[in-house]
Amino acid sequence: MQKTSTEAVLKKWKAHRETILEWLKSHGYETQAVEKPAFFTPRTQVMKELKIACIMDPFTLGSYGPECRLLELTPEHWREEVDAFEPDLLFIESAWQGKEGLWYRKIVHYSQELFELTGYLREKHVPIIFWNKEDPVYTDSFMTAASYADVVFTTDIDCIGKYKAELGHDRVYHLHFAAQPALHNPVEFYARKDKFCFTGAYYHKYKERSQVFDRFAEKMIQGKGLDIYDRNYGHARPEHAFPWKYKPYILGNLPADQIDRAYKGYFYGVNLNSIQQSQSMFARRVFE
Repeated sequence: MQKTSTEAVLKKWKAHRETILEWLKSHGYETQAVEKPAFFTPRTQVMKELKIACIMDPFTLGSYGPECRLLELTPEHWREEVDAFEPDLLFIESAWQGKEGLWYRKIVHYSQELFELTGYLREKHVPIIFWNKEDPVYTDSFMTAASYADVVFTTDIDCIGKYKAELGHDRVYHLHFAAQPALHNPVEFYARKDKFCFTGAYYHKYKERSQVFDRFAEKMIQGKGLDIYDRNYGHARPEHAFPWKYKPYILGNLPADQIDRAYKGYFYGVNLNSIQQSQSMFARRVFE
């Protein structure tokens, strides 16, 4: 099933609304219901018209896309793209891939393209934001990228002090993951399977996480069953590959724009957090 637009989602919601109201009325209940859910109220035009040039991975791009005007930059043509778009700000995520994989390792290693891009936008007085969604594990790895930003955000509130000390300024804030209501909502599209579903990766270096997954997976397989959507399916390095025993349960991968097939296609969703000792950092799928 193709991803539907916001209008189609709203139409589906209204249909469910009418069904529920009819049932309530037939059972003697009188009630009022809003015409549209709160998350479909119009955003301010200021936010909608905000032009943000960005380097993001697909899941972040999908979450921010409905909120403003985004332009994904490329390493080869960023200058022409910036000049034509005239962005209000530059948003750099601790991205591993970026647009179509073109920024692979170019953020974490602070490539020449990124150095020239940030310098060019600084000359144009365009604010630069850096968001490290990989804290606290990769704080040091992305510190150079953060040092070229005007404002730094982190998913781990416990890392704020370290950033301030390393960067020599106080423009460091907490920015958590969040759900995007246009994508992550309770509107039903699929017949739900009476099984467990896990979407994500297997990290051998996180021993406790792996052990917990193994214990849970054994019980889930013996019970209702388990389907796995492997984030690194087809291109996993050995340290990110699911153990061979899980091969029969891996259905493939789900790209960011199809993740609702997992969230809405099953009665039970499984979450595991790699980070255990943070006040604020946990997987984005919790919100979604």
